[in-house]
Amino acid sequence: MIDTGAQLILCKYASIKEGSVYDPKRVVNVRGISSCTERRLGEIEMCLSSESYEKTHIFQIVGDGIRIPYGGVLGQDFFISKGARIDYKKREILMGA
Repeated sequence: MIDTGAQLILCKYASIKEGSVYDPKRVVNVRGISSCTERRLGEIEMCLSSESYEKTHIFQIVGDGIRIPYGGVLGQDFFISKGARIDYKKREILMGA
């Protein structure tokens, strides 16, 4: 899910490949617009890829109970650090644009 209003990239714990290593020491609380607070479980570096793009980024792992309809959220830190933008007409994310 894309949320350009979100400050972080979130990933549900269930979306992480079995055997992946993450840093459980980097734990903070995450608050959404519903004002519910979710304890973050740690950080993990994961690869995002498509046919023409492949980059790694740090994801904040949250519990599976967080109320988002997909396995994660692409937030502002991704768009800023990767120089990405959304082309709404083409329904694409343009990297380094």
